[in-house]
Amino acid sequence: MAILHKFSLIILFILTLGLASCEAPYQNPLKVLTAHDLVGEWEANYGSSGTDKLIFYEDGTFKQVYKGPKGDYHSQRNTWWLERLADGFARIHLPGAHYYAPGSNNEFAPSYVYDPFLQATLELDDELVLHIRLDSSGKLLLHHLFLDSDEGFPIVGANTLIFRHIAEP
Repeated sequence: MAILHKFSLIILFILTLGLASCEAPYQNPLKVLTAHDLVGEWEANYGSSGTDKLIFYEDGTFKQVYKGPKGDYHSQRNTWWLERLADGFARIHLPGAHYYAPGSNNEFAPSYVYDPFLQATLELDDELVLHIRLDSSGKLLLHHLFLDSDEGFPIVGANTLIFRHIAEP
C-alpha cells in the first residue's frame, strides 16, 4: 500500500510539472512601452545561417547589419514605427529591412507573413515586422513573424526567431 501511495505522489508531481510547463513563455509588452525602451542593439543568432543585428537610435531611426555565409548586408538608416494593437499587443515596423530568419534566403522579401500571436496574416510592403513580447523574466524580445501559418507555435525553435537586447546606447 505504501508503494502505491508513493507511486501516486510521483505521478501527481510529474503531471503538475507537465501542466506548469505548458504556460506560454511570452507576455504582451507593457502598456507604457515607449520608443526609448527599444533604443540600443538587438541581435538574433540564426546558427549556421548567420547573425542579424538591429540598432535602434534615439532619433527614431534604425540600421540592420546581417552577417551570414552568403555575405553581409548593411542597411541605410531608416525610420521605424511602433504599431499598438488590441489587448496590449505591439509590433515594430522596419521599412527597408530584410528578412533573414531561418527558412528564408538573402534575396527573399516576403509579401505576406503570419503572426502566430494574433493568428493573422499580415501584408508587407518592403519591410520587416517584428512582434514585441516580454519573456518570463520581463525582458523585451523582438519576435520574427512566420513565413507560413504551418510553422507551429513559437515555443518550438523560438531562439532563432528572437532578437534580444544586447547593448544599451
